[in-house]
Amino acid sequence: MLWAGAVLLLSGLVLWIPERIPWSLRILRPAAILLHVSSALITIGAFIIHVYMGTAVVRGGFTSIIRGEVSPAWAKQHHRLWYHRVTGR
Repeated sequence: MLWAGAVLLLSGLVLWIPERIPWSLRILRPAAILLHVSSALITIGAFIIHVYMGTAVVRGGFTSIIRGEVSPAWAKQHHRLWYHRVTGR
């Protein structure tokens, strides 16, 4: 996500201010369009997969998002270091 965000930022700058790009580097605009669209699709797809996995794939994930709490067994299985730090074990 970090790299896709960086590509979105840089290609967006090229698309936003095309008059500042020298004529000798005019190939940057089509490349920026391709990179911008590609990284946007990757970012959107990764976000959708992340939400799906956090709510539908992991049992108890959606309930924990809604209620704001998890069972000790769930915490121990999914976030063992955090569980040990919170419980002091």
